[in-house]
Amino acid sequence: MKAGIIIVSLGLLAGCARNPNAPTEQAQIDPPISREQAVEVASEANVTDYDRADKIRVELTNGQYIVTFPVKKPALQRGTRWRGPDYAAKIWVDARTGKVLKHMVGS
Repeated sequence: MKAGIIIVSLGLLAGCARNPNAPTEQAQIDPPISREQAVEVASEANVTDYDRADKIRVELTNGQYIVTFPVKKPALQRGTRWRGPDYAAKIWVDARTGKVLKHMVGS
């Protein structure tokens, strides 16, 4: 009898030591959204004007898509350099849920 109680106790202790940062069972089942879906979500959230002739950059880091919209740069005179922002907007999208986590506007 005592051996059974010890085994049960160890099982309970092992269950208590679960990593709180480990993904939940549901998160392991749900597939992440695609890059195209991340761009679509970010485009809906973006309120700034951006250079549609340039390419939108997308990178996946730590379970988040970072979608960067290019800035429109004016024509510069020879010998001058661009002194504006590096991007029009940067939007962080959760790769699992597709929700916007953060939105930065270049200034």
